[in-house]
Amino acid sequence: MLTAAAAAYMGAGSIVEWRDEEESDISVQAYLVYPDAHVGRIMTGVVIVPDCAGFRTPYVCTFADKLAEQGYKVIVLDLPVTTATSDEWTNSGTFRKWKDTAAAVEASTVRWALRCRDLLKQTYEVQRVGVLGLGYGAEVAVRIASSFDAVALLSPTALPPPSSSTAPTLLVTGDRNEYIDSSKVVHALALFVVPGQRHGFALSRIADEDAATLAIADILDWFIIHLHRFRTALCTSDGISDSVPPKPAPVSPAVLFEDLSSMKRTYDLPHPMTLADLVEIYVDIWDINQ
Repeated sequence: MLTAAAAAYMGAGSIVEWRDEEESDISVQAYLVYPDAHVGRIMTGVVIVPDCAGFRTPYVCTFADKLAEQGYKVIVLDLPVTTATSDEWTNSGTFRKWKDTAAAVEASTVRWALRCRDLLKQTYEVQRVGVLGLGYGAEVAVRIASSFDAVALLSPTALPPPSSSTAPTLLVTGDRNEYIDSSKVVHALALFVVPGQRHGFALSRIADEDAATLAIADILDWFIIHLHRFRTALCTSDGISDSVPPKPAPVSPAVLFEDLSSMKRTYDLPHPMTLADLVEIYVDIWDINQ
């Protein structure tokens, strides 16, 4: 049962709960929110692994809700949380003690995060899933990166180790992050360092709204590129040199138009579209069916 404090941070979503597969006496919870209507050409979702505050905080729930407004189905895994205030979420004894506790159950956290991914895919028909790690959650996200289509790490509490994962990975951090030396991060696929910012600058400890907005925008762009597989005009940050998935080989127009002519269903377009956009959508459907 949720406490009054937890219920106050429910946001627009709801709590889902399941029994741990390996320890049936443990009940696992997550915060789930999804858009009113499908947006984009394929169904996409994001698993958020939060920091030491878990999902029962306004900024985590609000961020998940904002992602859902962009068309993503979002699930936020709960974690063992600390009772420390946000001012104590620095590299202090209080935080290190909590982190040691969280690290001791990291194997379970990894299992639960993958369960969140499976829930999106199997129950909510999501085709491509990204993972976003916040703070300590970034360490967990790195461990499961190979199981996702795109990875974003925000204000990590440790440098991610070299990984054999081929999932496109974005690391966003401030150059004054107390936990890591951003100059040593060379193996992330893309690195965006925000000048003058400390740990938690974009969510829990916002001191510069412009810096926070820029960081969040880069994460959103990253998911648009690597989950929806197309580039937007917003992706103009000079700090990112990302790797775009290769463009698939063109499909014969004769094959496309032959199949289009045999389609029996009709429907109203949500807004005026060019023929090129329609053909591009059909090519994506073709890819998925293949």
